[in-house]
Amino acid sequence: MFAAGVIRTSKADGYRGEDNHRCSVLLAQGLSDVISQVSPDLIVAESQAGSKSSKAAQLQGMGWGVLSAVAYLHDLEIIQARPQQIKKFLTGQRTASKDDIKAAVCAFFPALENLITDEISPKSKHEHAYDSVAVFLTLEDEIAMKFEKEGKKKLPKCPDCHKILMKCRCEERQLEK
Repeated sequence: MFAAGVIRTSKADGYRGEDNHRCSVLLAQGLSDVISQVSPDLIVAESQAGSKSSKAAQLQGMGWGVLSAVAYLHDLEIIQARPQQIKKFLTGQRTASKDDIKAAVCAFFPALENLITDEISPKSKHEHAYDSVAVFLTLEDEIAMKFEKEGKKKLPKCPDCHKILMKCRCEERQLEK
């Protein structure tokens, strides 16, 4: 992981429908800019889950519409993981809390806590950055197999345990000895 960030929009005065359009355009522009800078091979995302409010469901739907359209325009596949799948993979429990996910993600990437700061995301939104890394960790093996099958670049593997390098703890174990 080289960076963490959030594309944010601010509320505008006026009719909500116009603001929804404005925010969708800003999100599409921000995603397109990131894709142009990073040139990803695909997009990984947490699949939609039930929402506690109709407004949250509406915003989630708008976000997915924008993500799907931008992925299509950039010819990128979206691979998804369900929230319970992520929790089970990282913690062994489908009912893991946001703090449990953060702890599991930071076990893989201890420096991540220093990357996710209030400057890139309000403290109340830090969970979204941890969730995005959690999705990648959950889907990492599937992505590696997909790349190998399609003859794309391979994710580096540990020479000792042959796990994908991000999941390998051989170096840490050797340092502890």
